[in-house]
Amino acid sequence: MVVTNICAGCHGSGALNSPKIGDAGAWAPRIGQGFDTLVKNAINGIRSMPPRGGGADLTDKEVARAVAFLANKAGGKFTEPPLDK
Repeated sequence: MVVTNICAGCHGSGALNSPKIGDAGAWAPRIGQGFDTLVKNAINGIRSMPPRGGGADLTDKEVARAVAFLANKAGGKFTEPPLDK
């Protein structure tokens, strides 16, 4: 899973001031920006986060699914894009 293999490297511990998985207070302002903005920032990188969280081979859909998962763990209500078949 992308979150376990890539995202948790920083979001698991809060490294480089990243919002920790499940930390509603830290994620709330980000969730408030909306899903599309969160995905755009995750794809392009923001502050200390590299593009695609450092997973250069991740597809846009994989990044979007990870964003939805992480945000929803902190109270977001985003729908994960479906898996490609």
